[in-house]
This record gives sequence, C-alpha cells and structure tokens, in this order.
Amino acid sequence: MSHPSLSEHRMQPYFAMKANRDPAICHMLHQLGCGFNCESTEDVRLDLQLGCNPTKITYTKRYKARDYLHFARENQVSLLSFDTVSELDDIEKYYPEAKFATANLRFRDFRFGLGGYSHISWSID
Repeated sequence: MSHPSLSEHRMQPYFAMKANRDPAICHMLHQLGCGFNCESTEDVRLDLQLGCNPTKITYTKRYKARDYLHFARENQVSLLSFDTVSELDDIEKYYPEAKFATANLRFRDFRFGLGGYSHISWSID
C-alpha cells in the first residue's frame, strides 16, 4: 500500500529514525512507501525486520567503522553518507559498491584539489 501522492512524484521521502523509533509508526510509514534515515545498526535492523527494502534505507551514522560498513554491505544497505575524507577512503576500501546519499565535507583536504578523487563524480543541484 503506497500513498497516492508518493506514487505521483519522483520524490522519495525518508523518515529520520532518531525522531521516533516506535515500531508501529515505522511500520505505518513503511506501508505508505517511506524510506528511512538510520544512524545506528539497531535502526537498520528494525527497518529490515519490518520488511523495508534496503535500497530505501540511508545509513547516516557519523564515521562508520569497518564493522558498520561490513554490516551495511551484508544487509545490502548501500545508501551511505560520509563526513570526512578518511571515512570516504574506508567506504571505498570496505564497501566500494556503496552509493552516496549525502556528503558533508569541509574541503580542507589537499587530495581533492590535486585530483586524488578524480574517479568520483560530483554534482550539486
């Protein structure tokens, strides 16, 4: 069951799990076609238990250690955010097929200016 207004648009809403982790509310939002913005493995697990498609989950935990990246990869949660260049390096190393939902960077790292990440395409809307 998807809400009619969601199917009429190309927009995909994402609910921030930190706002309310109540399983009944999350289940209702999932039934309406909503995606989920998760900051913890517990949030991701709850969404997966509710039957949420992993492609509708963004994993936005600040700095994801290797075990978090392995968890995301094992569960096919491929929409990630990153906040630092070292986190981008870890994602590239441990989950190269990941996609990026958001990038929250301060461009102080010289590697960006020298083409150290020339294989990554950037777009700003």
